[in-house]
Amino acid sequence: MSELRTTALATCALALAALTACTAPPAASPAPSAPPTATGTPPLPAGELEVVHQAPQIADVDRSTSPIMQPGISVSENWIAVVSPPDGTLTVFERATLEEAWSAPGGPADWGPCDAPYFLSEQRLVLLTGIEGGGPCSRFVVYDLESGEAVDGFEFVSAEYQGTKSYEQVTGTAAVDGRLWFVTSFHGLGFLDPETGEPVPVLDGEELGAFTDDDGGRAHVSSLAVDPESGLLVTTLLHGELLGDAPASDVYGIRVDGAEAEVVWKFGDTIDGNAALGVGELDASDPFLFVDDREPGVLAIAELADGSAVLGRLDPETGRMPAPISPATPVEFAAGLTDGHGGYEVVGDLLVTGARGSDGGSVDLVGYDLATGEERWRTTPPAPFSATVQDVSVGTDGQLYALSIGLVNGDAALNRIDPETGESTESWQIPSGLFGETGVTARVVDDAVVLAFESAQTIAFPTSPLVILAAPQRD
Repeated sequence: MSELRTTALATCALALAALTACTAPPAASPAPSAPPTATGTPPLPAGELEVVHQAPQIADVDRSTSPIMQPGISVSENWIAVVSPPDGTLTVFERATLEEAWSAPGGPADWGPCDAPYFLSEQRLVLLTGIEGGGPCSRFVVYDLESGEAVDGFEFVSAEYQGTKSYEQVTGTAAVDGRLWFVTSFHGLGFLDPETGEPVPVLDGEELGAFTDDDGGRAHVSSLAVDPESGLLVTTLLHGELLGDAPASDVYGIRVDGAEAEVVWKFGDTIDGNAALGVGELDASDPFLFVDDREPGVLAIAELADGSAVLGRLDPETGRMPAPISPATPVEFAAGLTDGHGGYEVVGDLLVTGARGSDGGSVDLVGYDLATGEERWRTTPPAPFSATVQDVSVGTDGQLYALSIGLVNGDAALNRIDPETGESTESWQIPSGLFGETGVTARVVDDAVVLAFESAQTIAFPTSPLVILAAPQRD
């Protein structure tokens, strides 16, 4: 079995375990994007960066006794909100001063936050979390941003017996045009009211293929991906039966227009054998197709009958992959599926991600043209010895940044990347001693850098789960 297929099969197994109430995490879910922020802020200034906030370092974290969670960073006009391990704490900072405004537990002891926080407005923030004894990703909690108080909460009760409730699981969220859309396992697709956070149903589960029957058959919606530029949402339907060595799955494309949504295409194992993908013959006895939901872009990975893998963007009108990419070397876009850490960014028609070298380390940064399927450039950003590319992101200044962290000593560097050439136009050394692990994401916010540990991997070596760096002139 290929490494890629093994990775995806493990993800599917986790999703099935969560759905059947086993103590396992749900499938990887996307960190919802914050409402658009102005990209007219000045770029991160050159020079030294100093620590202005550092959470206590953690190590030897026993994941079996920690809440299962998905960390993340969100930014609004006035606020920065971060969910960080080990217990899923939600911390909110004033964007102008970088001072901590308040913090709150991110959820119950057994199920922590499932997504990055989402700003409904400059007064309200919502967080998807679990319910004590009721399962993961089952409750939206609304916070007042001034006081830090939880002012409302919404969940989906699927059944109640003798006072005991069962809850529907939210399996994905995605932001489009100022609304946070969500999908549940069986109930369907909806969005949160931008003012109150109350769920508004739009499509029921049957329209997305979800069902259960008296013979034990079932299929549930397991993820939600988004391309905000085209207003496309993509759900994955996971069936209970295996096809080959993986659960059968189907893909639904949904066009969003304001508060309305419509299924515009669908294909998959139980519909047409993935023939509509248009990238070659898939092995009908052991098919594999995975639509990634960690970052905006609606990127998919398909494994062909000969064992080769291609990746690319799904066309919003047809669902086909018109320009499949065949990576020359393994890329972090696919490798990161195992831990939910999305080390890539889509900027227009450009996919930027880490690329493995001959020694297995992801020292290179590679840019792929999603319109043609060709590799545009491949570079090696300046970085400390043994450092590998861990994260790629766009800052509030609209610039592209890549974070590299050393596997041996935790030394790290941040590079501003020219999207046309892939070359570094500025480089910053990250203060040493902050990270013993490498699964860290970075977000440039004005003249500061917010770093948060975002991987689902075990934290074995001393690592600060949340750090904010800033240029000295801020003082």
